[in-house]
Amino acid sequence: MKTIAVVHESTLWGQEFAKSVEAYFKEFPEFQKSIVVGYQQGTADVTSEVQKLIAAKPDAVFHASYDAEAILFARTYKQYGFNPQGILAIGASFGSSAFRDALGADANYFFVREHWSRDLAARNPLVGQVAKMYRERYGKDMDGTPARAFTAMMVLADAVNRAKSTDPEKIREALVATDIKAADLIMPWEGVRFDKTGQNVLTRGIFVQTLDGTPKMVWPSDFAAAKFVWPRPAWR
Repeated sequence: MKTIAVVHESTLWGQEFAKSVEAYFKEFPEFQKSIVVGYQQGTADVTSEVQKLIAAKPDAVFHASYDAEAILFARTYKQYGFNPQGILAIGASFGSSAFRDALGADANYFFVREHWSRDLAARNPLVGQVAKMYRERYGKDMDGTPARAFTAMMVLADAVNRAKSTDPEKIREALVATDIKAADLIMPWEGVRFDKTGQNVLTRGIFVQTLDGTPKMVWPSDFAAAKFVWPRPAWR
């Protein structure tokens, strides 16, 4: 893989994604930018965008899209036979239940940079317990968004317990002193510890690929529940 196309939606999130990838091209010159394709969020037709990608012939495509447009792009990719070696998304879609339900078998082989996977339960039973509770309560499978929300509330609860008070300043001080270990989290992080800007310095992401209709954690290798498929097979 050498040439990479970037596809992004028009909101600030999509624009910032495109900018960040530009910076990585400078940091990793062994990869070349093929084309950057922006599109309006809410669009009902991405034919022209896909035609640009076909003309550029990238080895891989990096995507920043939400469900509606991700589904539209996938269908249009298949319609025109656009099939690069790999299509990788920065969360939000391509691995969501809505995406899989809409596309069936065509949802396979997309990579998604995710925050969480049920496969983490193989290493940490706590993950399976929380995922089961979520399924029983809401009638659907947990994904990265509720997993992060759950973790945020548990971090806050931990701080309140250590503060032994509801005083905002004491809770803030407890949050600053937070040091939660990986075994006590449902996330793939190395823990929770905040820097001076309030960012957790122990986070890390994972990559998930949908295989046989099921999102499987494929990277990092020490977390992998399945071997990733690369390059993508031809559309059927």
